[in-house]
Amino acid sequence: MDWRTPEGEALIYLSSKAVFAPPKVPTHPPVPPTPGAATSPTVPPGSAPRPPAPGPTRPPPPPLPRPQAIRGGTPICFPQFSDMGPVASSHGFARNHAWRVVEQGADSVTMRLPASPEQAAALRELWPHDFELDLTTALAGPRLTQTLTVRNAGSAPFQFTACFHNYLLVSDVRQARVRGLAGHPHMDNLFGRMIRPAAGGAEDDEGAALGGETDRIYLGAGGGPGAAVVDRAGGRAVTVSTDGVPDLVLWNPWAAKAAAMGDMGDSDYERFVCLEPAVSGSGPRSVAPGGAVTLRQTLGVERL
Repeated sequence: MDWRTPEGEALIYLSSKAVFAPPKVPTHPPVPPTPGAATSPTVPPGSAPRPPAPGPTRPPPPPLPRPQAIRGGTPICFPQFSDMGPVASSHGFARNHAWRVVEQGADSVTMRLPASPEQAAALRELWPHDFELDLTTALAGPRLTQTLTVRNAGSAPFQFTACFHNYLLVSDVRQARVRGLAGHPHMDNLFGRMIRPAAGGAEDDEGAALGGETDRIYLGAGGGPGAAVVDRAGGRAVTVSTDGVPDLVLWNPWAAKAAAMGDMGDSDYERFVCLEPAVSGSGPRSVAPGGAVTLRQTLGVERL
């Protein structure tokens, strides 16, 4: 996802190593002729043509590799956030499978997963439930709203965790601050998901600073009036408000971990803060057969 101000100012981080080109299918060299065989068979006058002698066949091309998640934008984590669920891959599978556009307007687009019956069958091998996701992204002035609808298309209830994995662009992470997290306890993923008590309200006067690797789930912070990533060096703040999403995740890998990531530049960590509305530490959501759950986030821009 790319989101910009009317002046063209980028608001969303995208990794310097992100590649959008589809993977190339290897081509096979021409099959050489069989030794001793004529390249152009001759047919005696009055004789019926003879079928060509069988020769070596080309092996079929290998299948395309599954797309990888893009480091940047707003990946959708479903049916689980991190390892909070039964799916083998972290953050589930929604962020690295193709969605189908089902509706498009002047300022909005709706995409659906699964995109086809064949894809639904393949995803059922990863998570044994029938489901349908609709993601609507809409622009309204300086605000961007994303609505994720989770439908249960099966005959048994299921549970899920999920996340809007926002990569919000900042000029310098060392000068950035995060408002709206004070007063909420958090699970610290760097220390075995230890639950730490809420910080005092004074923290919100200027916002919390990031001074190193950060990976926290702020419990109940998603239901407040709205948090914000304050880009003091850039003179702006990006606000994050939610509906139906209980938690906010704060993440930045910092220098050592960023350098070890193959899909992120060594200094890229300086250019973003992830502030992510999530169904995570507060517990999963349940969806009854035929039912639906709606999760929504709205991003806005304020000038400092």
